[in-house]
Amino acid sequence: MKRFRSRVDALQRVRAQSEKLARLTAAVCQAQKLEADQRVAGMQQELEVLSRQALSGFAVDNSPVFVQTVMAAVAAGRSRLRDAGEQQTEASRRLTAAVDAVAESRRDTQVVEQFQENERQRHRQQQLTEEEHIRTEASSRRHNRKPNERR
Repeated sequence: MKRFRSRVDALQRVRAQSEKLARLTAAVCQAQKLEADQRVAGMQQELEVLSRQALSGFAVDNSPVFVQTVMAAVAAGRSRLRDAGEQQTEASRRLTAAVDAVAESRRDTQVVEQFQENERQRHRQQQLTEEEHIRTEASSRRHNRKPNERR
């Protein structure tokens, strides 16, 4: 029983470590998602500022060079925004996967804990049954002694 119990305890430790690792991974993924969200918000702000500058610049100077420069800057900004959006989507996907891994790991840990509890109860029940048999045998022996053997 001791060997079995030590194996189950080792399994529980591994499951608990797995759950802890999954939680840490989820925390890292959450930080990455937050960073990606901030990056997207920054890119959107940058494009808004660029658009305002372009409108004010068109009012003052609408030369072809200025228009090309503004168009190139807007295209580059949109490209960076698209890249940031993809990173944001990927970070969201990783975060979802990490949260799912935490839930699965927790379920595994709970299964092991429930198994251990069931084994403890079964073992205790066996002990109680054995103790009852011992008491019954002792009582039976006392009553079955010859009268001169009784004290």
